[in-house]
Amino acid sequence: MVALGVLAAALIAGGIAAPQIAYAMDADRYDEFVAEAQELNGEVAERSANLRASELLLSQMRVEGESLAGVLDTFQDFDERVLSKQEAKALDTAKLALRDVVAGDEAPESADQRTLTSGIAAGSITRPISWFDSDASEVRELVKIRAQEKAPPTVDRVVSRAALDRVKSWIADERDELEKIDSDLEKTTDELDAVQSSARKALGQVQAIAKATPELVEKLAESAQDVAEENESMKTSAQMLKSAFDAEEFILFQDGVIVPVSEVTDTPDNAASVRLDEGAHGILVMWRLQAFLNAAEAAVEAQDEFEQLTLEEEAARQAEAARQAEAERLAAEEAMRQQEAAGAAAGGETPVEPATDPDAGADVDASSGADGNADGADTADATADSEASDAPES
Repeated sequence: MVALGVLAAALIAGGIAAPQIAYAMDADRYDEFVAEAQELNGEVAERSANLRASELLLSQMRVEGESLAGVLDTFQDFDERVLSKQEAKALDTAKLALRDVVAGDEAPESADQRTLTSGIAAGSITRPISWFDSDASEVRELVKIRAQEKAPPTVDRVVSRAALDRVKSWIADERDELEKIDSDLEKTTDELDAVQSSARKALGQVQAIAKATPELVEKLAESAQDVAEENESMKTSAQMLKSAFDAEEFILFQDGVIVPVSEVTDTPDNAASVRLDEGAHGILVMWRLQAFLNAAEAAVEAQDEFEQLTLEEEAARQAEAARQAEAERLAAEEAMRQQEAAGAAAGGETPVEPATDPDAGADVDASSGADGNADGADTADATADSEASDAPES
């Protein structure tokens, strides 16, 4: 380079134009330009592959995030006796935050997406238990996303101005493309982090509720003693929830079903023992929490129905007792009336006392007195006749 500088000074002193000097210096660096172009070509290909994998992972996380939000939405329908208003509100807030970060215009299906979908369907690609626990490098390996370099610039034996212009233009284009890829990759990575963070916060709320279920089970079991079948079903669901919550090792079956190892007595040959990351574990706990809440609500409602039926039966019993008592009272009254009527018929009519009339009494007394006087006179005449007859004749 020093020699070229001396040569350039000499050429300028000799009247050689500056562009010719610049050309001479660039021509001497031609191999460096070619090497830089090739290096940029490799970087663009590698980062482009990372961007494709990140975009594919983001699309899968958004689908799974929307599905998770849909399940969380169902928790708002539970009776507040099995899921308190505070717990339901916390889940709803987490759901809204998750939906906010997974929302966006649906991107057209890419070739990588088609490869993933068809591979999972054919069984040649094993889907992660949860995309929330995946990263771009894993997706690259799943879909076999490889860095695809463009054809390198032609290396000319004779370093002409055109050859220099081509390699410099290549370098400029590659730098611009690399800058855009890095910007898109940074944006996509931020979106991935936001979705993953929101999903884990939502699942953390689920875990917190699941942790407190033993106390709830004890309370509900005591209040639902009259519905043994529903009560037992609730207790079984609670035990399965606790099993999933506490487990560290799980069995992954070929059909994708995951259960705690403590629930498996005989592991099939095509099943695998796995440990779940935070996202997958939270999702399993969420499904079991939902099953428990359904069973708990069924027990509560069955108890309500039992108590309502008991009240209705008691009300019906009391109404029937009152009806019978009234019927007995009416029958007793009717029997008494019939008895009185029968007594009156057997003894005849009751004599009616004559009314007392003062004038009628006077007439009777007068009539009696007159008759007495007449009788007295007749008696006197009869006595006189008798005496005369008995006297001796002289």
